[in-house]
Amino acid sequence: MSVSLYNGGLVGGVDEERRPRVVDDGNWSLQGSSEGPAYRALALYVQGRDGPVFGYRPPAQREPFQQALQHPGVFTRQELLAWRGDALEPGAVCELIVTGGNRYVGWGDTAGEDWMEWGSRDPRDASVTVVATSGPLTVPRIAAPPPPPPPEDDAPQDRRLELDRRLPEIGDNALAELRLAKASYEQWRAANPAEARQVIAYLAALANGESPAPPALSTRKGRGIVAMLQAAAASIGRLP
Repeated sequence: MSVSLYNGGLVGGVDEERRPRVVDDGNWSLQGSSEGPAYRALALYVQGRDGPVFGYRPPAQREPFQQALQHPGVFTRQELLAWRGDALEPGAVCELIVTGGNRYVGWGDTAGEDWMEWGSRDPRDASVTVVATSGPLTVPRIAAPPPPPPPEDDAPQDRRLELDRRLPEIGDNALAELRLAKASYEQWRAANPAEARQVIAYLAALANGESPAPPALSTRKGRGIVAMLQAAAASIGRLP
């Protein structure tokens, strides 16, 4: 019997897709030889679940070779290093345990025997079983995805269409009022200082980026000026 000796060094990891893997299968040898066991049995445990969620942890020292190959998680060394498990939940804690296996083909008085000899023994004392484990591995948590963008708001476009519809009407009103107004601007301002102040205040609010309501004036000149300012405000989307 060739006992698989485990000298330590098994390293497990979780890749960027949250899939467990064996990064380094460690340092192995066979009793009486410098070679390592040809096969590995891998068992994946996840905290909170009974038994391995994948693979095989041999309970016996040996079993028929062809039977051993049927267990999930029985690999050659190259296959073990290429293996990737299913994606795990963020924050899950997993552990990888590997058992060495070597094929024994009988000869002489054991001719016809064909066994997989499993073992993870202490190289200092081959009678002592050791556990080749990756230790606990925590699956990285993934930041929550950003919230979906709010549904596209059609209001700005609807408002733009409404302003475009109102603009000719406002312009026509301005021209009509100004044609009927008799006084010049200077005469109107001198005769109607209160209305002039309201017009200046309306203009100042528009210039400050606001969307004020137009003042209600009694003179045609005042209403015509305000309508002109409204038309200008409508062209840049500043009407209330």
